[in-house]
Amino acid sequence: MEKSALKRIRNRRGMTLIELSIVIVVLGIIIGLVTYGLRTAGAGAQDGANKLKVQSQETMLRMQWQNYENEFGSLATGDSLIRLTKKDPDHPSWAPIAEKDIVDPWGIPYYICQDDEQQSQLCSKGADKKEGGQGKDADFILTRSDTWPAWLSGKKPQQQQ
Repeated sequence: MEKSALKRIRNRRGMTLIELSIVIVVLGIIIGLVTYGLRTAGAGAQDGANKLKVQSQETMLRMQWQNYENEFGSLATGDSLIRLTKKDPDHPSWAPIAEKDIVDPWGIPYYICQDDEQQSQLCSKGADKKEGGQGKDADFILTRSDTWPAWLSGKKPQQQQ
């Protein structure tokens, strides 16, 4: 190799400003795509986690509610399940559950309601925490999967005619 060619190679150790700009733009595009993908996947993962939580709560809360009523008597319509989390010195056999186990996916305790047949059930008012609603805002009866909204039951929402 010639001395002048070797000298040019040695002198060029860094990147030019244009090369550096191109690398920064490419990294920005990659980071943007990854962030968008994670955000989109995160929403689906959260929905899946909420669905799994509600489905597992259905069985556990039904049994705990039954145990509570056997020990203390019936809960009234409108009562919150917060009572299931309290110890009672007069009933040492009662084993309360954690508060995190009695709340719906939006952090509100389930409550006692009545279905169409006037049977007591465990209910949630949905994400909006109000009566009625659609989608995530829809009320549902935890202990009756036929009342679960589409996001929870996995069924596609019915189209209005």
